[in-house]
Amino acid sequence: MHGLGKAPSRTVATLISLILVAGSGCGPTGPAAPELPRWPPTGLAPDEFFSRLEVCLREHGYAVTVDFVQYSVEFHLSDDSQVAHAREAQRECIEEVDPSFLSVPPPMSEEQLRALYPYIAARAECLADRGYPLVELPTFDAFVDLGGRFDPAGELHQMGVSLDFADVTECRQQHRPGWFAG
Repeated sequence: MHGLGKAPSRTVATLISLILVAGSGCGPTGPAAPELPRWPPTGLAPDEFFSRLEVCLREHGYAVTVDFVQYSVEFHLSDDSQVAHAREAQRECIEEVDPSFLSVPPPMSEEQLRALYPYIAARAECLADRGYPLVELPTFDAFVDLGGRFDPAGELHQMGVSLDFADVTECRQQHRPGWFAG
């Protein structure tokens, strides 16, 4: 890949990867979920945050690739000497876009995990309905042990399955609990 008009670059590092639960997707069924506090307590939803972060980093002169499945930013730098400056630009951009993303979110309550689990299951089914392999979900107890950090799209990505961002986004949005911003 080439970095913004510079010599061919090599990928140096993925400098940011949010600790967001499972993603967001084809939600819970049955009775309405109870009103729960927003989680994670950020100002922007991840898709909007990463879109704005990408613009800011490009305005700072960095060639980046945003992974909207894993919610990470990959910098394309010509050498390791640029890493410190890229990290500083990243921090400045995060502070500008939404500083709440600099904080590690608090753990979810068991009530939140109970409300999230059927949403994650439905999200996996939503992706399978679009032709992707059906991801095996952890048991609820294992899901709790993971702190709710299970993402069907992330699992597919790790298996080497190529995902269409539109499918992932649609499944994240369907039936998303209003309190869940992940």
